Amino acid sequence: MSIWLHEDDWGMRALLPVSALQWCSVQFRSRTEWDPPEPLSSLGIGVVQLHAIVGPHLGAETQGVTTGTTSGKADVIGNAAAYGEDLIAVWNESKVVEELFFSIARPETSMIEALAALGRAHPLLYVDWAWKRVARLDDPPIVRAAMTYS
Repeated sequence: MSIWLHEDDWGMRALLPVSALQWCSVQFRSRTEWDPPEPLSSLGIGVVQLHAIVGPHLGAETQGVTTGTTSGKADVIGNAAAYGEDLIAVWNESKVVEELFFSIARPETSMIEALAALGRAHPLLYVDWAWKRVARLDDPPIVRAAMTYS
């Protein structure tokens, strides 16, 4: 299976702890820092817990992720898993999730529900740097609205 993350999805959208809300507001005005004051890993989302939260919505994970571009493959990341065609999780040696990469090319109900379930379990924000949007990630209609650009 392949997951295509467009360059606009990679790094332009993020899931951050709710505690980063004020920091996001400052960064929307003048992007001076790239690293939030608290990383996603500060929430302590374990790999097993992530699987239990998003799995019912996106299906079983595919262990190991091969990175690359349209011109070739790069590295295989062993401490990562893909869910469906839209979500990649990367964790550290303690099996705590460090990063979640996702695509909103197809904001289908299953993806919206998965992100909202994750937001109900952990205080998370959906941040879209390009459109300067931020929303709490705990309510499906709010998640869908944040991911829609009409």
